[in-house]
Amino acid sequence: AGLAVAEENNSSTVDDQTLSSYVRNGDRCKPGPRLAAMQRSLGIPYIPYVTLTEAHSGSTWFRTMLNSHPCIRSHGETLRHRRELVDLWKTMSSPTKTDNKADVNAPLFAAGLKGFFTPTDFPRHDLNPSNTYVYNHVSKFLRESKVGVVIWLRRNPLDRFISFLRESKTGKPHCQAKVGCDIQKVRELTFLVPLGEMVAFLDTAARSDAEAARMLRDLGRPVLTVSYEALIGEQSVARAWWATILQFIGISKEDTDLLTSEWRRQIVNGHKDTIRNYDEVKKKLEQYKNGVYLRYL
Repeated sequence: AGLAVAEENNSSTVDDQTLSSYVRNGDRCKPGPRLAAMQRSLGIPYIPYVTLTEAHSGSTWFRTMLNSHPCIRSHGETLRHRRELVDLWKTMSSPTKTDNKADVNAPLFAAGLKGFFTPTDFPRHDLNPSNTYVYNHVSKFLRESKVGVVIWLRRNPLDRFISFLRESKTGKPHCQAKVGCDIQKVRELTFLVPLGEMVAFLDTAARSDAEAARMLRDLGRPVLTVSYEALIGEQSVARAWWATILQFIGISKEDTDLLTSEWRRQIVNGHKDTIRNYDEVKKKLEQYKNGVYLRYL
């Protein structure tokens, strides 16, 4: 479904000239025809979006890339704070921690926030139907605002599991945010993968994906599925995806070059170089549930 939406929103089917563009309007956050019409007919100040994600999916890098656009405001896990759920329009438009507070009333093309739909250390703040308070507020907002939902999925849950191992070994979930952290050394770490914990994690990831799909069907909102792997892959493919993401939230592909981030992508060595007990892991995945997870290795 996500790929179909992406194809429908690419440059061949979307009239890019109707979308908002900072570049095309002389470095100004002047709404394009589409947003201007929505402002008149719906009374909305900007196009809102929500990123549903998983821990250790690269979503912080994704968020900082979007937030680098002068007319996009992209928040982190704002859903952790109940006071901010009361008025999500205001929450999304408020400056992030890295924004200038003077920009609080600056015009925006789009603004969004991030929520985890898988279990985290803050289960009362996760965005899923079992967390009634948060889910009811956000789902009501999604339906009433006609918001687009951007789903950020790291396609390979084994990579996310290794990322958890990396955090437990270094104590640094985001190396880029730690003074003195050598990201190259972090990337070169190797791990003895606990087999039982690994398959339990993969089982949980599979259940979470199914639950998220059901939740999104119930919400009935437009969905764009974006993978971490696509955005760190071949440059032309990654660029096309960034253009698609911008168009999905109402912004011209002409603004793609504005997206930058001081956070480096989490590129690590391959599994054979990273997993010290690679042969054991391969054997376990071959035998477990008829090899359903072997493709992740």
